[in-house]
Amino acid sequence: MKILMSLAALLVSASAFAAPSAKFVYRSNISNGQPSLHVTGRDLHDSDVYRLRVTDSLTGDSGWYTSNSGKTQWDLQNGNLTMQLQQSILVPGFVIELRTYRKDAYGQLRKTHSFAKRIPCRPDQYASVFADEIWIYDGEQIGNAGECNVINPPPPPPPPPPTPTPLTCSADVRVAQARTQAGLLVACSEGVGTDVRLYNSENGTLLCNNGRFYASPSLATACTFNRNPYQKLSYLIEIRTSTGELFTRRDILVKDPSWQYAPQGTYGHALTITTEKKKKAFGRGFYWPATIRARVSDGDVDPTEGKSYIKVDLVIMENGGERVLKTAYSNSLSEVAFEVEHEFVDPFFGQPKHRGDLNHGENRLKVRVWDAYEGQSHVDLGEIRVHVNE
Repeated sequence: MKILMSLAALLVSASAFAAPSAKFVYRSNISNGQPSLHVTGRDLHDSDVYRLRVTDSLTGDSGWYTSNSGKTQWDLQNGNLTMQLQQSILVPGFVIELRTYRKDAYGQLRKTHSFAKRIPCRPDQYASVFADEIWIYDGEQIGNAGECNVINPPPPPPPPPPTPTPLTCSADVRVAQARTQAGLLVACSEGVGTDVRLYNSENGTLLCNNGRFYASPSLATACTFNRNPYQKLSYLIEIRTSTGELFTRRDILVKDPSWQYAPQGTYGHALTITTEKKKKAFGRGFYWPATIRARVSDGDVDPTEGKSYIKVDLVIMENGGERVLKTAYSNSLSEVAFEVEHEFVDPFFGQPKHRGDLNHGENRLKVRVWDAYEGQSHVDLGEIRVHVNE
């Protein structure tokens, strides 16, 4: 009796193993390591070819799966099949159906088996639903096509409207070729109507205006006025736009040179200077400082313009030649001061013993004043002798 029961169990087991079956497995590809869906079929000896049918979750429409090469039908190999599917087939809620067929004597296809499975709604369920150990048997369908109730994230908020670029206006006063006339030039970042006025900021006199000037992004002349070329002009510009903005600017229009004045200057000390020896910090050595001061002028420069036009050089005469030590610029109101020194560095610090602007012993220096406008001619003030002694 026990022997008969064991034989019956073996027959049932063998029958179940031999039954046509298929499975859909979500696993990584050997070639690139990226996961995708694979279909496998076994014990399909009564079939010749197979197809895959996909059912739409929303409309119920069905269509044949098509490979990249355009095929919709494939041959079985000894009753078995293995196929990797495109990633695009994984649409939540769709049903994938594997169908096998036998060809009759006339070449017509006769359906033999069907295996189907529904794609889960969430990608994180693919690995468990399409597990390697889950086989589907003939006529069995796991899940029906239907719409997944996936809670989609809310759409991103629309981008904020672009911040409007604020209107800006600029202006400049430029002298005409005739030199006795000048013009007020105005531009705004976008085309706008303006009321433009130019004042003498020292006495409030209105020099010129244009109440209906259309300003564009390019500088254009709004109004013109007469000027004294040999007198500086302090001015105030006002630009009122049709949109309510007010722009102002203050500046100075410098006077023209008369070409009748040469540069000149005087020293603010004696022509002989003896320096005083001083100790450097932390016992690093000694230094001998000196200050060369000069007041320079040029009749073509109005010092009240507040701009420095006069170039001044401090020159040292050594080894039969001249060398510029330092350069400064003056407006005739401020005194020019050049700080120079000779330095002795303790050899313990690994640097040269003597260095600096001045040499040890007697130094011959002078101040050179250049013409403020043409910049070619100059005058040299008297020679200064600076002594650096131990």
